[in-house]
Amino acid sequence: MYNAKLETKALKAKRPGFTDERYNETSYYIENGLRKVYPYYFTFTTFTKGRWVNQNILDVFAREFRAHPAEEYERCIKSGSLTVNYQKVDTQYKLKHNDLLANVVHRYVTFCYTSFSARTI
Repeated sequence: MYNAKLETKALKAKRPGFTDERYNETSYYIENGLRKVYPYYFTFTTFTKGRWVNQNILDVFAREFRAHPAEEYERCIKSGSLTVNYQKVDTQYKLKHNDLLANVVHRYVTFCYTSFSARTI
């Protein structure tokens, strides 16, 4: 039991938070009066919820995170961009208490204007 607590603490210590480093991970450029953000990678992390314990990772993602179809989550699990405790797993992996789920995505941000008129404020 004690060893499990140490492992959980170690995982929590690795979990990315909202630090200055996180906010500085993006950079932008100005083009034709528009501020554009360069595409970048972002890691979503969460710990296993109680209702997910003993369920397949693919079933949980397909049901709980409906932004993408199940086939996309299956591809991410197989490619290793969706991991458990920073380890690649099979699509049939049964989630356990305190498993750290991490999903790396490539983000593209739409442009925004660099100046505002009095009418938009």
